[in-house]
Amino acid sequence: MSGGTFRYIQSRIGVIADEIQEYIDKNGRLKTQEELDDEPWNKETHYYKYPDEVIDKFEEAVKSLKQAKVYATRVDWLLSGDDSEKDFFKRLDEELKELENE
Repeated sequence: MSGGTFRYIQSRIGVIADEIQEYIDKNGRLKTQEELDDEPWNKETHYYKYPDEVIDKFEEAVKSLKQAKVYATRVDWLLSGDDSEKDFFKRLDEELKELENE
């Protein structure tokens, strides 16, 4: 793995984005039998339903966190000498464009 300037902490940013996305995906959804079996003490059959306005902000958070991870990674690689300044700009632009297309 390249980088290391930030001790690879930027990967945690992606984990946070993924966990928020899980809340979006589960919002108000009926739990599967497996999910119900995993929590026998919890009698709720549906996941909590957040208002649409909250989910909109969650989606903004996911997008911002994914962008933050890209920036942190690209800066990390530049500072650690893995990328040149030219590569920094090229890869940053490519990865941000990939996020836009998701």
